[in-house]
Amino acid sequence: MMNDKEIMIKNFLDNFVHKDKKQRCYFELLDSKKRAKFINNLNHKSFSFLNSKKFKKIEKEFDNVSEIEKHINFEKEEYYYVISNHNDFDDKWIKIHDCFSEIYWFGLATLIINNKGDKVFLKMEQENGKSEKYIGC
Repeated sequence: MMNDKEIMIKNFLDNFVHKDKKQRCYFELLDSKKRAKFINNLNHKSFSFLNSKKFKKIEKEFDNVSEIEKHINFEKEEYYYVISNHNDFDDKWIKIHDCFSEIYWFGLATLIINNKGDKVFLKMEQENGKSEKYIGC
């Protein structure tokens, strides 16, 4: 029987990952030794497995912590699942208001997923200037 994390990850994959990549991504996310491979791919080739049609880029004029928090409409008391190179947050359920600013300024890719797996915030790896950010829903 699947636990809440496995169900949420499956829903996330069903909603945002190319069909032919879902099984591999599921395996990588749930295997502690393979998870780093998924995160590395998130940093360097996100849209090779994420379906870009499901994501909307956050325009530069809205690319700041407060505007993104308003736009995404995070629930203050809801827990969100994080996939990130940031070890303090990766593979954890967190209240997003407790750490969004830190994640926003972190230089590597991060995914924040709601508990239903149907709404995400994607922050790409920072290369030149600000990193690109996307909302998936």
